[in-house]
Amino acid sequence: MRNENHIVAHLFLVMLLMVSCQRINEPQQIENKSFEKNEEQLINRSQENKKDNKTKEGQTFICRLDSFSSQFDFDLEFKRWPNIEGFDSCKISVTITKKSGDDPLQIIEIFSDYLFKDAYSNCKYSRSYSTSVNDTMIAYDNDYGDFIVADFNFDFRDDLALKRNSGGNGGPSYDYYLQTSSLKFERSTFLSDSIVYFPSTINPEKRELITLVHAGARHLGKHVYKYNPKTKKWNQISHEYLAI
Repeated sequence: MRNENHIVAHLFLVMLLMVSCQRINEPQQIENKSFEKNEEQLINRSQENKKDNKTKEGQTFICRLDSFSSQFDFDLEFKRWPNIEGFDSCKISVTITKKSGDDPLQIIEIFSDYLFKDAYSNCKYSRSYSTSVNDTMIAYDNDYGDFIVADFNFDFRDDLALKRNSGGNGGPSYDYYLQTSSLKFERSTFLSDSIVYFPSTINPEKRELITLVHAGARHLGKHVYKYNPKTKKWNQISHEYLAI
């Protein structure tokens, strides 16, 4: 009788051990299945992303600006190519034609990798101080528009400013092109790389350009640049911080 009880007890212990081993192994099996499932989802998602990047098309916007100058017509073309790294590649082309002719005088091209999605998408978001088109349009966040016609060196000729980058809290940066006596537009290194921002004030009488740019949360940086027609150069004549 004692032997039978011993055998029963032994069998009971064996069954407990088998059940315990099965329970110990179950989480590992579930974890492996879960990992395999997640790995499969990641592979599928990666393939979908590659497919999207291959099939995603760029954007093209075209504007005809024939009221921005009494001398020239401008055909503005903007192209955007999405980039999988998050920064789009953009190309801005301006074809300049004389009012009395059909053949282009010049084509200006600039490239950018940081322009907001609405940049160059609205033909009405440009201005001309020469013909007073949108010249009183409010400039939010120092953004004076995508394409601007004005006289920046006070020689009574139309000059151009093209938005190059959307910028930060100081506003967008611009490339400036000054008209020469041969009706060509040449990029101004000083205006494009030193002044950078669009001037809030253009003063022909004093030959001054004034920029107001955010300097921290509570101040504006006021820069005053004066043009010398003899040397054909600008000089910064003052810089101060204004509380806001």
